[in-house]
Amino acid sequence: MDLRFGLLGPLLVERDGVELTIRSATHRVMLASLLLQANHTVPTNVLMEHVWGGPTHVRTRNALQQSVVRLRRVLGEDSIRSVPGGYMVDVAEDALDLLQFKAWVRQAKDAKDAHIASALLTRALELWRGEPLSDVPSETLRRGTVVALIEQRLAAEKLRSELTVVPRQLPSSISQFVGRSEQLRELDAMLTSSDGTMVISALGGTPGIGKTALAVHWAHRVADRFPDGQLYVNLRGFDPSGAPKTPEEAIRGFLDAFKVPRERIPHSADQQAALYRELMAGKRVLLILDNARDADQVLPLLPAGSGCSVVVTSRDTLTELTEKHSARRLVLDVLGEEDAAALLARHLGRERVDVEPDALAELIDRCARLPLALTIAAATAAHSSFALSGLSEELRDEQARLDALDTGDPLTDVRTVFSWSYQQLSPPAARVFRLLGEHRGPDISLNAAASLCGSSRMETAALIDELVRSALLSQTAPGRYAFHDLLRVYALGLPDEGRHAATHRVLDHYLHSAYAAESLFNPNRFFIELKPAEEGVRPEEFTDADHARAWFAIERPVLTAAVTHAADVRADTQAWQLSWAVASFLDRSGYWQDWARIQPDVTAAAERLGDLDAQARSALIACHAYARLGSFPKARIHAASALDAYQRLNDLELEAGAHSTLGWLYEQEDRFDAALVHSNKAAQLYRATGNKQGEAKALNAMGWDHAQLGCYEESIICCEQAVELFKETNDHFYHASTLDSIGFARHKLGEHELAIAMFREALELRGTMNDLLNSSTILTHLGDALRATGDIAAARDAWQHALDNLVSLGHPDAAGVKARLEDS
Repeated sequence: MDLRFGLLGPLLVERDGVELTIRSATHRVMLASLLLQANHTVPTNVLMEHVWGGPTHVRTRNALQQSVVRLRRVLGEDSIRSVPGGYMVDVAEDALDLLQFKAWVRQAKDAKDAHIASALLTRALELWRGEPLSDVPSETLRRGTVVALIEQRLAAEKLRSELTVVPRQLPSSISQFVGRSEQLRELDAMLTSSDGTMVISALGGTPGIGKTALAVHWAHRVADRFPDGQLYVNLRGFDPSGAPKTPEEAIRGFLDAFKVPRERIPHSADQQAALYRELMAGKRVLLILDNARDADQVLPLLPAGSGCSVVVTSRDTLTELTEKHSARRLVLDVLGEEDAAALLARHLGRERVDVEPDALAELIDRCARLPLALTIAAATAAHSSFALSGLSEELRDEQARLDALDTGDPLTDVRTVFSWSYQQLSPPAARVFRLLGEHRGPDISLNAAASLCGSSRMETAALIDELVRSALLSQTAPGRYAFHDLLRVYALGLPDEGRHAATHRVLDHYLHSAYAAESLFNPNRFFIELKPAEEGVRPEEFTDADHARAWFAIERPVLTAAVTHAADVRADTQAWQLSWAVASFLDRSGYWQDWARIQPDVTAAAERLGDLDAQARSALIACHAYARLGSFPKARIHAASALDAYQRLNDLELEAGAHSTLGWLYEQEDRFDAALVHSNKAAQLYRATGNKQGEAKALNAMGWDHAQLGCYEESIICCEQAVELFKETNDHFYHASTLDSIGFARHKLGEHELAIAMFREALELRGTMNDLLNSSTILTHLGDALRATGDIAAARDAWQHALDNLVSLGHPDAAGVKARLEDS
């Protein structure tokens, strides 16, 4: 007989899944009193006080005994125990909602991962069905108890709100923003309409007209209406430095903004998109999709439901969004005369612009009333003591010079301002401006800029500050800078003989910095040899693995762009070596789409070099990247290519690595017989070269392959050999994995107590690693072994811990663990 109880709402009693009605008010009070002290003695006088609220005497005690007898008839004779001094109800933790609530709250407080803690608290709060004890007629019992329970619920809600990730991705608002009042009203109206998408496009597709400034300014005004966060992404639809950002890249960035753990992020782009939609469901989030190229780039990013609002900016009209997906279109024109004058006044001061109204009008005309051109002209003028008439005359002369080269491009007026402002720069700052045009990626750090220019950090900082003051460069975050795409085009068009050297310096900066970070992030890897960095390159320095990981996270889009840039300029050695240096981070952080995207460039670079070692290493990296995405046939082609190259080089250690990779690939397809062949060969080669770490990993793989083939004794022999080697190399991660393999094999042999010991030792080793996914596998195996010994309570506890981890990760293995709990 399975009894379950609920106190977090009206009193609830279920027997074998069927709800029981407790009609007697006395019985409801008595049962609630016992359940509030479940698994503890409730003294007889306390029960009588709760039931009758009056003095206790013999007659009352007899009545209480009779009530207990009658309640037992309803619940079952063993449901209420008589104990010295009172009565007791024995209840399992998962059979009483109050106990389960307290347990999940306690686990949430102990959890190291915020997502796990939040998931546990959500499950705990979902147990509440209303006011506790609402149908239990005992003021004596309810007094204080109900308030205390509600306070526990409020505390859990407060803790969950503190743990809930609310992304705040909006760029800083522009302090000099002026005008656009009509457009702001239209954006406000979107919040009350049934559709929630607004497309801001420019009249005639003109860039520099202020689409981003309007979208970001408005977003800051209404941010408080979106308590679940604000997401922003520059889709780089017209960025001259590289390809537009794919929807997959944007979605992955949004998942990072919500701080989704890597283990919860699926491999495939479609599954990541599904997870993104799941995260957005029921939330009020504002999305700014900036600089979109076309509707295909936008559609996968639109959330379902009416709670979210989306603003898209683009030079394109995005007709498909407005015609087929109910988006509204907001067209921007250049600023009016008054707004253009107000913008200049914000920068230059009202006194200065009011003195020369004719010169002000000419300056506005020369800038074609484009906000970008006006801002740059104003920033340049702000650092000059010339009268506005003199500045207007300089612009007039510069426009005359450019008119001789005019090709009919409508952006001639903008380039006039660019050219004039550029000529006001000091020669060193002008050089930095030209060289920055060569940089790929969304932004650049101060240290990378110093390497690009071959200058000291202090000197570069001063020159970049001059560019920022002139509005020719924007600071996107402390120590990070970016071009408007029009300014990048202009910078690239300026001649400079130092471009080639600058490009190689900045590529060397990223290569040597990533190599240093990798040496801390993944110190057990087989390292490659780098040539010394170019003169003037100042690579990043890292204090520890966390510092290295943080740098990788910030620079990831720049690093992948640098790999492609290196291949494009035929810096082939830097291309494949930089790909090697970022591989561990991209893999462990789940950026498999990014990882696979750069592989064709890397493979081509290695082939152009004609270097077998480079080709083999690049092939192995490509193999892992494609395997992560489930493209196993493609992965095997690259692994076989690497094996062939290492055999031709007669490099036994690296040949062993290729065999290990092939074995791992066959395991992913459950072809354990083929996997065993390659794992065995890898172990032999590692043993011959004296590589104990490699040999241990290969032996563990052999052990797992034997176990999957039903050869459990052979599995234990291989794994025990691996354990001894891992003890020598002090590798706790793989030591724990091998103990799990031994436990699995012993469990299959019926040696359950030995298996349990192995699993618990493995969990102890994994305890400090915060490795939720692999720990969940061990916990599941532990539960299986405990169930086999008949310890169902302990088994359920292990499975529940595994399930909590897997649910928080959104992992598909959660279904299997949940089925175990339901069947036990």
